[in-house]
Amino acid sequence: MAYPQFSKDGLTTLVFSQGNLYPVVEQLQFNQVKDRAEGGPIRVATLSAPTTFLPLHFDGLSLTDYQNLKAWLLNPQVNGSAFPFTFTNVNGVEYEVRWWEDNGLFQMPEVSTGLYTVDIRLIVDTFA
Repeated sequence: MAYPQFSKDGLTTLVFSQGNLYPVVEQLQFNQVKDRAEGGPIRVATLSAPTTFLPLHFDGLSLTDYQNLKAWLLNPQVNGSAFPFTFTNVNGVEYEVRWWEDNGLFQMPEVSTGLYTVDIRLIVDTFA
């Protein structure tokens, strides 16, 4: 089993020194408007295809991995959520993704000296 990695042409590949914790989840968000007027029929309008999110969770991520992740997201070729990159999961499956935090906050608590709890939410970029 390989460790998760981020890659992009022109950048050094970021390979984590440990795997993310299970369960591994692929979340689907259906982009629909739903309504029901006065107990009548339910009406649903689909606005677009479902959006896929890939949440990753690491416990005890090393200081080196933490610093590399932060540097990766700060790199102008990635720039937080601005530009897509390739995420390869522990099973070798590749996704074109962007880092996706609703509030854009990079906050990874240090839980012990040099060890971090890291939650990353990626969105599969269907327009990359």
